[in-house]
Amino acid sequence: MPITVHAVKHDGILHFEWQTTLLQETHQYVLVYGQPGRSLVHHTRQKSFSFATPSLECYDLQEGYTVNLYLEPDGERYYCNNDRPFRLTGFWKVG
Repeated sequence: MPITVHAVKHDGILHFEWQTTLLQETHQYVLVYGQPGRSLVHHTRQKSFSFATPSLECYDLQEGYTVNLYLEPDGERYYCNNDRPFRLTGFWKVG
């Protein structure tokens, strides 16, 4: 199912936004797939960025972290973020 991820700063201001595909949702986490060619809107910088490679993104619903795996042509790249626990709000996923 296609979804939009909205990442907000601690003060509630919208920071990032991008389209992705929901792969799995449990009581512990949400797992999504980022299609190659997707765009990320960076609201703080008022810019958009395009990602050429696919990604797997895991958002923990109990603890305050996310883990992203980017599948690059020359290998994998990981990104981890500590934050507040991920919140689900309807069809929008809010960090």
